[in-house]
Amino acid sequence: GVISTSLELWEGLPCSRKFFRQRFWGTLSMLRIMLVDKYCWIKHMRLDPLTGTDPPGIKLRAAQGIEGADFLLPGFWVWARVIENLALLGYDHSNMMMAPYDWRIDFGSMEKRDHYFSRMKSSVEYLYESEQKKVVILCHSLGAMAWLYFMKWVEANPKETGGFGGN
Repeated sequence: GVISTSLELWEGLPCSRKFFRQRFWGTLSMLRIMLVDKYCWIKHMRLDPLTGTDPPGIKLRAAQGIEGADFLLPGFWVWARVIENLALLGYDHSNMMMAPYDWRIDFGSMEKRDHYFSRMKSSVEYLYESEQKKVVILCHSLGAMAWLYFMKWVEANPKETGGFGGN
């Protein structure tokens, strides 16, 4: 969801150079960046009006792994308690994954730019093959819509749909 997925800076304008790989969305570093130079922060968070993705020279990407969506700010957890409770049941990095995404862009661009759905398909298949158990999916907010899109994408044959689909 919008609140739960952190966005990291991978490429930016000169005003952001010191914030490489820091969170432009999520965690206290976001607040620090906003206070230091709010116009720089806004330039990096907004999308190019023509492409609907990052403007030239700017590259924000979703933070990866479980840490990418466990909390927004200290004391404001989103998935941290769920992760903690699943750990009590025996889950860890080897049998649990998080699928953070750049919530600013449309679902089609997520696949074109980041190969998001292709990577999710591989991850789900890997979890199933390695555990030999059903894979359970938890999602919320916009993530539920991303999952529905993924399910349509994964069943579509790209040869029959003009390139859309995971076959």
